[in-house]
Amino acid sequence: VGLVVLFFRVRDSNAWMLALLFGGFLAGAPIPEATIHPSLRAFALSYSTLLGGFLPGVFYYFFAVFPAPSPLDRKVPWLKRVYLVSGTVFAFALLWLTMRVGSPDALAEDSLLAGPLGTVYVFSGIGLGLASLVGTSLRSTSAEARRKARVIVYGAVAALTPGLLVGLMAISTGTGFEDQPFWVIILIVMAQWLLPLSFAYAVLKHRVLELPVLLKRSARYFLVQRGFTILLVWAVVGITIVFTTFLWRLVEPWACPESAVPGVLIAGAGFGLLSVWAGRQVGRQVTSRIDRAFFRSAYDARLILEDLGEKARTAANRKDLVTLLECHLREALQPSFLAVYLKTGDGSFCAELGGVPSGLETIPSDLPALREVARRGRPCYVPPAGTGDGGELSTLASLHAECLVPMLGRDERLMGLVALGLRLSEEP
Repeated sequence: VGLVVLFFRVRDSNAWMLALLFGGFLAGAPIPEATIHPSLRAFALSYSTLLGGFLPGVFYYFFAVFPAPSPLDRKVPWLKRVYLVSGTVFAFALLWLTMRVGSPDALAEDSLLAGPLGTVYVFSGIGLGLASLVGTSLRSTSAEARRKARVIVYGAVAALTPGLLVGLMAISTGTGFEDQPFWVIILIVMAQWLLPLSFAYAVLKHRVLELPVLLKRSARYFLVQRGFTILLVWAVVGITIVFTTFLWRLVEPWACPESAVPGVLIAGAGFGLLSVWAGRQVGRQVTSRIDRAFFRSAYDARLILEDLGEKARTAANRKDLVTLLECHLREALQPSFLAVYLKTGDGSFCAELGGVPSGLETIPSDLPALREVARRGRPCYVPPAGTGDGGELSTLASLHAECLVPMLGRDERLMGLVALGLRLSEEP
């Protein structure tokens, strides 16, 4: 599950965190030192120690921000970074100790990392992660985030609660996991399957990370495009063979084989090259049609926005410009919210379009968010309100816009601002 998500979302930090998270669960399995090949022993020890050490920090970080910032993260946004950095230090320190003694089981019982410090780090990281996920499912500002979190929360709680309870009981009684009844250990291991299974269900059924659309579309696109390419290759080869055979039968009665073969082969090769060139031209045309069929929304959006770029130059006044922006942007991107601010004579920015919240009908030019947008000079992502991650842009978070697009004049001064909400398709 983690690798599939990462493959389709390789630029998404959440996908990397998810891969590390599931990789960390694999590190919890015992290392069969008696049967493992000596050449793999160092790798197995490193993987088990590093990924296992990262797991609590990554677990809290991931569920603090996914599928939306949790209530806990909105109050203490720095805590997830502290846990991630602490987890990195803990993992590498544990790796150094493990390599020194040769086995994770051989760490001294009174070792600070293997004892109290490690216990606090593990249980607090997992506990805070579960609390964040439950909090998101109950109190997130976004109904969509609450729905997606609830799908995952049942699997996560059911998967990890048995292990946490048995671990706490083992600590309180001074025993270890290996001292528990075999059926208890089996229950803990089987329960952990529920986490990736619930996440896979959320991905496929509830469009978490938008993978179903990508999977279906990519599979169909691959089959159709590759199928056409293979068909085209076979067609070129077949036509070349037919042409060469026909040419040979045509000249065979009039020339001796020794002198005719080179000429026929050269002619066949030339015809083959010509067929390849023609096939490439046909392939480009068909590929363009396939692209439009499978990615029509992106294809049409590009044409609409290009048309906007041309027509915007002809806008004679502010009203014409706003009308063009509204018509083309709604048709191309279908945002759930759209607002257009234009600079007025006194230097402030007035909302010419969109039902903006009360108090934001006019924005002063010295607002830090406007200075930041103008400085970047490109579309800016706006974190949700209350996350504390938006910096100066957070002052415009109440617009409920996902993206702010600056409109710059010839001298790079900010002349207007477009605020775009989430797309109705839920795509970025």
